[in-house]
Amino acid sequence: MPAPASQEGAPPEPFGAANTHADLPRSFVELVTPVRSGSTAGLPPDARIVPLQAPPEKLDLVKSRIEVTSAQLEG
Repeated sequence: MPAPASQEGAPPEPFGAANTHADLPRSFVELVTPVRSGSTAGLPPDARIVPLQAPPEKLDLVKSRIEVTSAQLEG
């Protein structure tokens, strides 16, 4: 699950969407679920949080794009 820091220097926190995938011989299947900011409710306890890094000047843009995509998933 990608997780950006809420601000520069802060620890990463769950945000946007969590995903996993199953590899097939010539393709894959991806499962995605929206995640509320800072919450791991509904996720397996062994979910791996992957720090998502962006330059400080791009962090707000990255977060806003993740919010748009997550809202579409949730809808």
